Amino acid sequence: MRKKIALMMTLCLTLVMLMGMTVMASSNTCYFDFEAQNFEMKQGEVRNFWMKAYGNYRWFIKEQTSDDTYLECTCRAGTDEIVIHIGADEQADVVYFVFYPVENDTNWDQFQVSVQKSAAGLTAAPASVDVPLGSGQTGKLVSDMHSKVALLQNEAGLPLAAFAVVNPVNNVQEVFTLQDSLVMSNGRTFLHIKTLHDAARVLQISPKDKERMIAAGVDGVYINSTPVYWP
Repeated sequence: MRKKIALMMTLCLTLVMLMGMTVMASSNTCYFDFEAQNFEMKQGEVRNFWMKAYGNYRWFIKEQTSDDTYLECTCRAGTDEIVIHIGADEQADVVYFVFYPVENDTNWDQFQVSVQKSAAGLTAAPASVDVPLGSGQTGKLVSDMHSKVALLQNEAGLPLAAFAVVNPVNNVQEVFTLQDSLVMSNGRTFLHIKTLHDAARVLQISPKDKERMIAAGVDGVYINSTPVYWP
């Protein structure tokens, strides 16, 4: 009988220890309580959303491509109604909003928004950008909304040069969107695009197309916030 009692006590103690370990393993989710952690929003949509934080917190966004994708929140402990903004030109399929407590940035949680590409949102980003070619001529840089290649055309619509952007992490061409203005930096002229991943900064262009780009006065591509010269 004593052996059975001892065995039961050992079993109970083991279960308590395992339960404690489980709680510790999931401790990164005990700081926040979200209304939902997976939902959909359209490009250009604004949504009110409540959450409870058990301490002051900080937040950041992952994977967004639009400057107009952001949050309005207090970053203070307690129940708060936050406002989620998804940019009209947002091209990410999923945007992650990540939260972590001020006193312990190794514990974090997040909710994610699946972005629905609406017709209104698709027209927000330009499909072509005017590029001065010299001698009073103006060409166009052309790309569709989900293109992996941009084409520079002259005034007659004839192709002059094309380029792509490669992500060295997986060595594949990156989807990008054109921006509606050129960027001047250190006296040089750059085409302006946005990519989903900041690591995608390797330009892919043929030697002949590079010559044509330089002859047109274009020295490279401004990718997100980084000027990248032709290789």
